[in-house]
Amino acid sequence: MTETEQITRIENPESGTPEMKSRTKFAYIISAIAISCLMIGASMGIMISADTPTGFPTVIEPGSMVGEASYVIFTDGTNYYAKNGTTGAIDFSGSNLAVLFQTVCNVGGIISIAEGMYNSTVPSIISISESGTSIVGAGMGETNLQGIGFNITGGLSNITLESLTLTGTLPGFGVRITNDDHIKVSGIEIFQPLGAVAAFEIWLYVGGNANNVTFLDCQSIDSNGFGWLVGGAIGAFVENMTYESCKAVNSGLFGNLNNWATGYDLSENIPISNVLVSNCIASGSYESGFHIEPVVAKNVVIDHCISSNNGQKIGFTFGAGYFIGTTGVMITDSISDSNRFGFWLHNEESGGGRVNIISSCMDEYSMDSLRIEGTHGYIGVADFTSYNASRLSLSMGDAVTNVSLNDFTMVNTNGSASGYCTLIGTDAARSAENITVNNFVSKGTNGQDSVFFIGYGRNITIDGIYVDTNMKYAIVISNTRDVSVSNARIILRGASGSMAILAQVDIRLIISNVEVFDPVSATTSVGIAMPSWVDSFVRKDSVYMNGVSTPYSTDIAFDSNKGTALISASTSVVFSHFLYSTPTLVLASFSAASYGNYTWTATASEITIIVSMSGTYTVYWYAEV
Repeated sequence: MTETEQITRIENPESGTPEMKSRTKFAYIISAIAISCLMIGASMGIMISADTPTGFPTVIEPGSMVGEASYVIFTDGTNYYAKNGTTGAIDFSGSNLAVLFQTVCNVGGIISIAEGMYNSTVPSIISISESGTSIVGAGMGETNLQGIGFNITGGLSNITLESLTLTGTLPGFGVRITNDDHIKVSGIEIFQPLGAVAAFEIWLYVGGNANNVTFLDCQSIDSNGFGWLVGGAIGAFVENMTYESCKAVNSGLFGNLNNWATGYDLSENIPISNVLVSNCIASGSYESGFHIEPVVAKNVVIDHCISSNNGQKIGFTFGAGYFIGTTGVMITDSISDSNRFGFWLHNEESGGGRVNIISSCMDEYSMDSLRIEGTHGYIGVADFTSYNASRLSLSMGDAVTNVSLNDFTMVNTNGSASGYCTLIGTDAARSAENITVNNFVSKGTNGQDSVFFIGYGRNITIDGIYVDTNMKYAIVISNTRDVSVSNARIILRGASGSMAILAQVDIRLIISNVEVFDPVSATTSVGIAMPSWVDSFVRKDSVYMNGVSTPYSTDIAFDSNKGTALISASTSVVFSHFLYSTPTLVLASFSAASYGNYTWTATASEITIIVSMSGTYTVYWYAEV
């Protein structure tokens, strides 16, 4: 039987076989009854469709349909039927689901699909080609379409897909949107879509755009490829898109149809603007959970989302809970759990002045919790917590600039192979510049070297840091210019030789308002070790050492200092002042009043005190730069 023969069209009651005439006559009787019922129902304020299959609602729920369905599709388990929503007549029927679906969709309007299992023996994509078309099922898991996908052809508006489960082999995608406007996809589950590059795909033609597209309560489960994929040709763009309460599970994990499969690829290669991703979940993805490639992005917000166990690919490239390859993105109140990288910001687009912001977010059990690199705009991070990172809680390198990190807490970080738990800067070619860290808290770190390592940085400010550690070093600073550490409290619980702050190799550093406490009295600890390079110093009057066996290394430099010197049967004494530069003020007092009066001179390393009366005196001196 041909596909045309499988669809029975009822047109003329006087034509056809006697059996056909009999069925037609019966249809007229049923139609008359149906019309009467509709009139009664309309007078009662409800819409009733004659011969509605069991389980399909006779009352149109508010928001689910605009009016009475143009067609109601149902099945008896073998054949499929399309009932006219106005006349109640069975306009189309047959065993070929795809042909019936396409025939009805060509008419458009509101198409309601009753609960049941609908199986297309040949995997087929149904083209929606009429604006204003709505396809509404009885509910996710209630109306199941096997081997059927939907393509919303370009240039359409006001299209709705609602309350369906799509499963089985699908050629390319489950739902595709192209160059369309005002599209709502709600309550659609795409389950194990074999052969699909993406469960949900927005793919635009040259110069096209998708506008006002909403995904609400949708699910991609065990997709061969992406859960959601947004992309298209040069000149295309997406604006005003919403993902609300959606879920992408195991994208690309089992079928691996695409080697770069992610849960949500929010843009692969086209500009996006005014995008909201809210209360969505990505888990078990082959690569990233939420992913944006280096494109132009404006006003993109990811809010209250959860991304877990992503980066399942052996030899992963991204593997992030959230990979953001551009500026113009804000992530708020979101969670990363057990990904390769928790939050990874990598801006390859130099959009100076534009921002990425991470606010009130948390990562736990990822390899690196927060990774920032290659930035050219501005990165703001506020209220971030890292729990149990297997390597680094924070990594900033590869030409990072203009980052503000506020209220960062890390707990039980294991540390990298080099022993670091946080890392700012990597090497001279990939430095970190213009970095501000405010209110950094570290507890329970497990690395072997340092809690906080700064290397090859420029203009780094650490203001407000609390470190409680048993590691060898709390803070290590190397090859970094114009760095300051202030308002720090450091508790050393490590073995002998532990050190609060170690500065080494070509630095320019200022340390102030620092408290170091060593509660382990048996250890040999050092407070601050810093070579006396030009413009590097400790504000000594603001530094407090408690229980530290060696507060300072011998060659450390200060902004001010004090001590004693001895004039022995003479009128002068010369001594080292340990200031970072030549002092501008020197004050002295003496053990006896017979010294007469005094004068002083100074160099970059020494002070000379000269008295007018020869004798032996103890000199109590104070000097500052």
